Amino acid sequence: MSLDQLQRIRARRLEKQLSEVQIQKSALQTAEAQLAQAHQNLEQFHHNRLQMQENMFQHMLGQASNPQALFDYRDKLDRLLIQEEQLKAAIPVAQQQVEAAKQNFLAAKQVANQLAMKNEKTKEIIEIQAKAALKQAIKVQEFLQEP
Repeated sequence: MSLDQLQRIRARRLEKQLSEVQIQKSALQTAEAQLAQAHQNLEQFHHNRLQMQENMFQHMLGQASNPQALFDYRDKLDRLLIQEEQLKAAIPVAQQQVEAAKQNFLAAKQVANQLAMKNEKTKEIIEIQAKAALKQAIKVQEFLQEP
């Protein structure tokens, strides 16, 4: 295999790897957006929960005191607590996804950097060989022109 063929192959590999880097970068950005959304969902839930609890309590105060109303109030509070726990549990999962995406991105980027270095080395070798061939051709030409 000639150096020119090797250069073309390495250039294609680098191009493919750079595409992979972009894909991994996009996946990282998506994971970061999902993490931010999970935090925002929890914050929004806290805000809404306080309003809902206040409304439920005011509604309960306006009714005649009976055991079913207290049971319903407590049941709604329990459901809100379960919902909050689910939203809280989504945050560490999203954080793990961000970390995994970050690792994948960094690995793809490292491979791309290695391929770029190999590509540059191949280019340098080709340039050195071209210069050497040119010098050799000049020497041959000078030799042929000597009387």
